[in-house]
Amino acid sequence: MFSATYKKRLVTALAGAGLASAMVVSPASADPFTDSERQKVEQFQGHQDLRAPDTRDQAEGYNPTLDAQPVAHEPSEPSGFDVVSAAIGAIAAGALALVLMAALGLRRRPASA
Repeated sequence: MFSATYKKRLVTALAGAGLASAMVVSPASADPFTDSERQKVEQFQGHQDLRAPDTRDQAEGYNPTLDAQPVAHEPSEPSGFDVVSAAIGAIAAGALALVLMAALGLRRRPASA
């Protein structure tokens, strides 16, 4: 439909137009606020502390103390048979067996001569 030379010229022209339009746009057009609007926003928001929380706490002298929490003790030896773990193992073994049987069923037998 179009020759290779035409396509190459079209791509070059489009790339050049894209670069030219990017260079023409002024950086000031990215800021939607006028100076008076910006002053109103800054006045409304007040001061924003951008320090990390730990740094801010240290500067303000905040030093929390932590109370000791009770710890639940596990029995030294597990007692009894864990039915849930056994069920998970049985299901996994069954699924593996089904996958292997399906793989063997899909295997092609060699053609006899």
